[in-house]
Amino acid sequence: MEGRNIGIFSTENRKKVDKKGEVAEVKFDLEAMAAWQFTLAFNPQLIEFQGFVKNESDTPTPIFNASRSNEGLVSMLYFGKQPITHFALKMKALADVSLADVIQISSEMTPAAAWNHEDEQLKPVLEFTGFADAGATLQLICQPNPFREQAVVSFSLHEAGEARFSFFDATGKVLFTTYGQFEKGRNELPLRSEDLATAGLVFIKMEAAGRVLTKKLVVLP
Repeated sequence: MEGRNIGIFSTENRKKVDKKGEVAEVKFDLEAMAAWQFTLAFNPQLIEFQGFVKNESDTPTPIFNASRSNEGLVSMLYFGKQPITHFALKMKALADVSLADVIQISSEMTPAAAWNHEDEQLKPVLEFTGFADAGATLQLICQPNPFREQAVVSFSLHEAGEARFSFFDATGKVLFTTYGQFEKGRNELPLRSEDLATAGLVFIKMEAAGRVLTKKLVVLP
């Protein structure tokens, strides 16, 4: 069943960029949700999941499965009698990175869904807050995804300049790199499966304007 509304997971991060080696507490505030579940997806080459922060009050902690955290996947859910209004987790930066650019909600391990107190199904949405220009993030999309032979990586830049792209497999092996000078606004980068010489899960890392943005794509055999 498709969610008719959205459930906001408001994520506070006071810093635009976390420096390599820093451990950030990523705080989630939940908007009127009675129950929820999803997979938190991230690039394991850039950040490392280090568990949940223990609540000082009697507020319960979500159930989570970190067995695939080395792949950048952690599933979490909560269906308790006492609704959770907030929780926090720890993420270690393995490089200088903006958490707002590398964390997203996914359905890869656990289907993303949420329910309000009226038992209506919602679509979980991750919203970053905490710094003034949070809306000025880079954009990166790969279409189609999954793809078999060819795809187009579309991205937007705040200003003209250099952008570098690196493609990794799930083990962190570099498959392909490229860079160039691009215009302000929307740009496109053609991508061929033969450039990657692999099939399965692939991470794209884009570096531009002092920021790092990652996405996942699937290459079909």
